[in-house]
Amino acid sequence: MPLVSVFNEEALWERLRDEVRRVVREELDRKRDVAPRDAGPCFTIEEAAKHYNVSTDTVRGWLDDGLPHLRRDRTIRIERSELRAFLQPKLSADKQAAADLERSVESVLARLPSGITKA
Repeated sequence: MPLVSVFNEEALWERLRDEVRRVVREELDRKRDVAPRDAGPCFTIEEAAKHYNVSTDTVRGWLDDGLPHLRRDRTIRIERSELRAFLQPKLSADKQAAADLERSVESVLARLPSGITKA
């Protein structure tokens, strides 16, 4: 017996649509630049990487690309405000890419079989 006959096909498509939207929203939320309120004014390379969900090599690349930083002994410190300002153009590009992705998802959802409506 086919799986679709056991379940309501429209309900399956609705569930799929909801899951796609949920994943897209989670990715958009994850990209937001929100620093913890109790965080100090500076990041280490490791803290910046964790906060922005990137590798430490990516943060080092940003340093090579001109991200202002302080070196104290052997520790590199990156001011949060400097990092935010440095990444603003990149974050704007990410937001545009996310909007493009969301439009693509909507386009795919619009082409689903007839009888399935948007939520």
